[in-house]
Amino acid sequence: MTALLAAVALLQVQVRDEPKDWKLITTEHFNVYYPSDELLPRAREFAGWFEQARGELQQTMGGDPARVHVFLYRSFHDLQQSSFLASPRTRPLAQQLKVPSFRDSPARTREGTECRLTGKSRALALAEPLRNRIFIHCQASDRWNYWFLKHELAHQFQFEHLFAFRLPSWLIALKDPIIPQWWWEGGADYWAGIFDS
Repeated sequence: MTALLAAVALLQVQVRDEPKDWKLITTEHFNVYYPSDELLPRAREFAGWFEQARGELQQTMGGDPARVHVFLYRSFHDLQQSSFLASPRTRPLAQQLKVPSFRDSPARTREGTECRLTGKSRALALAEPLRNRIFIHCQASDRWNYWFLKHELAHQFQFEHLFAFRLPSWLIALKDPIIPQWWWEGGADYWAGIFDS
């Protein structure tokens, strides 16, 4: 019987990304975590960009979000394999994410709005305003890095405007039917200055 229970327990174990000994850079408004000393120069750049973007967004949007914890990954693949947002009872992170779209992309059907990555997706960042966290990876273009981090930071400001008080986590699920997706994503693009939104 014990062997059977052990076998069942082993079947429930999921493969996770390699353990990371996160390093930390602290700025006035951000904690920027990065996985290795090799990424330190980029982490410093990101920390500066986050402070710059916060100042710009504070001027245009107002508000004063709490300290944000930024997790900086070396690559798209590293972020995609992250176990931060996945749990044994949920879908893998790669199936929870939305595919980035551009102005000239054809309109998606309702099925296309589900959170799924495609093989063509290579840029990704996630904001988790309820926990004051942002997950982002390094890209070759500093311009894209800045746009992505400013877009995700704009979500923190949007959340602060809508829910200046702290909601119980089960109420956050109500935001999707109440607040349209275009407000969340279109607004963040607009305030980040992406694609002349």
